[in-house]
Amino acid sequence: LLKQQTGLWQGQRVRGRYKLLEKIGEGGMGAVWKAVHVDLGNTVAVKLLPYSVVGDARLVGRFQREARLLAQINHTNVVQAFDAGEEAGQPYFVMPFLDGASVGEIVRRRGRVGPRTALSIMLQVVRGLAYAHRLGMIHRDLKPDNLFITSDGTAKVLDLGLAKLIEGSE
Repeated sequence: LLKQQTGLWQGQRVRGRYKLLEKIGEGGMGAVWKAVHVDLGNTVAVKLLPYSVVGDARLVGRFQREARLLAQINHTNVVQAFDAGEEAGQPYFVMPFLDGASVGEIVRRRGRVGPRTALSIMLQVVRGLAYAHRLGMIHRDLKPDNLFITSDGTAKVLDLGLAKLIEGSE
């Protein structure tokens, strides 16, 4: 089913603006595609909720909630969403395309990172999480695959799909 979905979406446009180029990631709450904004020419990432779950109101709500949470973020160390909607009945949201690799990928490739690199990553992640916490968010799914290191060494917290809002923060 996922291969069929990949074939269906490759080269397609989302909202007429974002041409999907290749799938770059996949998790329980959707597939992330490298895409290009056809009018502006900039590369973006588009997260699509799988067709297999669009009938589940709880999962659709969680996906849309993640998009809303990411849209509130304005911090160097947390990825941000800047567009969202629905295409052919499939919810999506758009984020900046990040060039680099997740901490999980880096560790799987190298085996480990040095103490200075680990400390740099941890400090950046803590800054991003502290910012999200000030907005009333708790991440709840921190793991190496949800931490991304850009090609310039910036750490970004990804995937707020399981984030929880602290009571009274909405």
